[in-house]
Amino acid sequence: MSRPQKYWSRRSFSAGLASSLVFALTGCARSPSFNVLGSYFPGWIACIVVSILMTALIRFVLNRLQWERNLPALPLFYFSLALLIACTVWLIAFE
Repeated sequence: MSRPQKYWSRRSFSAGLASSLVFALTGCARSPSFNVLGSYFPGWIACIVVSILMTALIRFVLNRLQWERNLPALPLFYFSLALLIACTVWLIAFE
């Protein structure tokens, strides 16, 4: 490899790394927090609480309808459901 190509490769790598860091840090521009009785809580705590409550409600409904016994991997199913609900609440409430 000749000298100019080696220099160009290092330069493009560092430029790509710098632009990646700039785009990654723009997510830290504002903190989605809300006031609860005078204390500010991060939005992700509310998303987790809402998703756990909604997952418990969905589990209750699935048990009442006796559909839960047809689901294959219950821990994976309920974890995925809670994650889906948490991300949906985040998008609706904070974006």
